[in-house]
Amino acid sequence: AAVLKHSIHLSSIRNYHESKSLFDYEMIAFVHPQAQSCSSIFASLGYTVQLRETPFNVTSIRKKFLRDHIVKSGCCGEKEYLKLYAYALDEE
Repeated sequence: AAVLKHSIHLSSIRNYHESKSLFDYEMIAFVHPQAQSCSSIFASLGYTVQLRETPFNVTSIRKKFLRDHIVKSGCCGEKEYLKLYAYALDEE
């Protein structure tokens, strides 16, 4: 998270003297409530922490294969899909 923020910072208006960028940024971390106790590190790095539930209910998935395997996919199972909340951000 720190390396990502640093990289974005270097390419932003906040580093205009080198980047010549006109774009600013806001760092946002979507955190599942089960991980709230370890999310303070994001806030200390300057991230806005948004606690969010998984964007869908696994038990409502009709296809058995997907329902059974989505909880084992990626590093975080169905919580991997918290990143979909980025599409719901309404600021530019």
